[in-house]
Amino acid sequence: MTELKACPFCGVNDVKTMTIADTRYIECNHCQCQMFVEQWQKRPLEEALQKRLDEQTEAIRKARDEIADMCGNGAMFAGRVLDEYLGDYLPKEDE
Repeated sequence: MTELKACPFCGVNDVKTMTIADTRYIECNHCQCQMFVEQWQKRPLEEALQKRLDEQTEAIRKARDEIADMCGNGAMFAGRVLDEYLGDYLPKEDE
């Protein structure tokens, strides 16, 4: 089974699963939220936001590279300046 996500209501990871009449449920031990495991694992808004964030991150990286290319001989300097300026907006390359 894949790893269960945190509770969609309180964010706690302390959950338990149970099977009742051949149906799997999950319950949060903190707020007692209970639902089907399949519903628990689906986070359409979270997934859509992550997709949009990935698209924007890629667009920023592409723009940074294009600006550095336009700077010709100053590309290395421009790249460092852009990285410093955009550092808060871009995840680290290894993330």
